[in-house]
Amino acid sequence: MDQILSREELRARFTRREVEQLVRAGELFHVARGVHTTAPPQGLVLARALLLAYAGLIYSGDTACQLHLGQPLSLPLQAIGSMKCRAIDTDLLVRKASRCREHVHVKGVPVTPVAHTLAWLAEFRRIDDARALLQHSAKDRSHVPVLLAAIHALPRIPTELRALLDTTPIAQDSAAETRLHGVLERAGFALRCNVKVGHYFYDLLVEDRVLVELNSRTYHSTWDQRTKDAWKANEAQAAGYMLIAVTVEDLDRHPAQVMEIVRLALERPRSPEQSPVMPRPVWEWNAQVRFGDGARDFY
Repeated sequence: MDQILSREELRARFTRREVEQLVRAGELFHVARGVHTTAPPQGLVLARALLLAYAGLIYSGDTACQLHLGQPLSLPLQAIGSMKCRAIDTDLLVRKASRCREHVHVKGVPVTPVAHTLAWLAEFRRIDDARALLQHSAKDRSHVPVLLAAIHALPRIPTELRALLDTTPIAQDSAAETRLHGVLERAGFALRCNVKVGHYFYDLLVEDRVLVELNSRTYHSTWDQRTKDAWKANEAQAAGYMLIAVTVEDLDRHPAQVMEIVRLALERPRSPEQSPVMPRPVWEWNAQVRFGDGARDFY
């Protein structure tokens, strides 16, 4: 089993001469001052060993992206430390000081959250990697509002990330949303994806006036989800938007009608407002949505 050994653990098991012999024999590997491993320092073994060597390390950049995506880790690992830490630039690790201390744990190591990692990738114009991470992180549709809210809560959203959000359909319906995006784009409409209005995120915004939601049986058939959808529509329309809801079946069988209803909606003049018109979203006050179908007993 691969092991990471601190200076204290080495001293308890080996003499200094034995350590030198094991290193020469390729049975022990020096990672950093006071830290050795019993396997070549790479991948998660290296990531965990460096945590022992450098307190407060949070993996970021390419390393964070690879950890979130479950990909092999490339060298050097990239990380951030506190504002008081010194910079490190070696074949194994590049560390920079950062005010950001937010992190999540992936495979047992601290990593910058997806939103922060996306911002880094976009800022360095790693758009393909950012798109892959965005779509991977939004595979579970229930995670999409949380992810988008985290992105919008960033101190600064790079222009490249805003553009990526505007043009990338996400979640389990992403294939269908991509088709819908294509149908409307070919018709000449200006589109934005994943748009927040009030408390909710909507699949598409057409010409900054008409919101389009794509619904499937998989994600919109439960009682609580139907209630959420109803109040999501209520808020959009109360804010001054026209809301068009279409199903995957509509898109597959009647794309011309989908395009036509959007065109008709655009003919109606609107002056929409993106700030919330309701004080709270439905999941904060509706017991059915908060507690599931069983909450119907309370009514």
